Amino acid sequence: MDADEPMTAAPEINSAGGPADCLRSLRESGRARVSPWRGNTAETAAAETPGLWQELQRWDIQARETAGLELPRLEPTAALWAARTFHQLCQGFACRGVGAPELKASLRTPGPAPGTPAIDWSVDLTFHHLPALFELVRRTAPGDPLLEILSRLAADWPLSSVGCPGLPGPAHPTCPPHPGLLRLYADRVTATRDWSRLGDPGLADLLRADLGEHPELAPELAAQLTTTRGTP
Repeated sequence: MDADEPMTAAPEINSAGGPADCLRSLRESGRARVSPWRGNTAETAAAETPGLWQELQRWDIQARETAGLELPRLEPTAALWAARTFHQLCQGFACRGVGAPELKASLRTPGPAPGTPAIDWSVDLTFHHLPALFELVRRTAPGDPLLEILSRLAADWPLSSVGCPGLPGPAHPTCPPHPGLLRLYADRVTATRDWSRLGDPGLADLLRADLGEHPELAPELAAQLTTTRGTP
């Protein structure tokens, strides 16, 4: 499975399914395997770090090869935080007995501030699966408190949340001004037709340049860009 492909099946509980195994199973099969719910402790995180970091490095290598772009460096703290957080989000879906207060308490570890290319890329390694998990929860359990948590995280990380509808926060999310990330962002926007993102001037300019003198090749995009600002 390519690194940038979304997960294709609902998370499932597996006795060995810690954060590293969650990533490994996602990479190999498109399904996240998660451990039974135990909450989040510093001791558990420390014990899991070496194996999780090794798996994240594999993801980083594969994602760069797939993208074929110059991308920011991998920042360990951000990548580890995102991987652990995503594992817990999948646990929240698979372990249906977990209540909202317990899940929120387990996710209280603050994440890095978005908006820096290296951090956004490092978080995106796992968070690019957020839209698939968001849609899974929205479709199967629309009243689940997990949806609120997912919405907040998706709004905080615009590169990773393309395709998530009705997010809180700015009407027009923006991507960090990094050429490789902006190209990745633009490709995701056009693939999902998430035209709500076209308020980002850098994104709109890139897509106009893509169209060049041939807007007829992508008439829907051309029309959206015209509506956003001027003529493509």
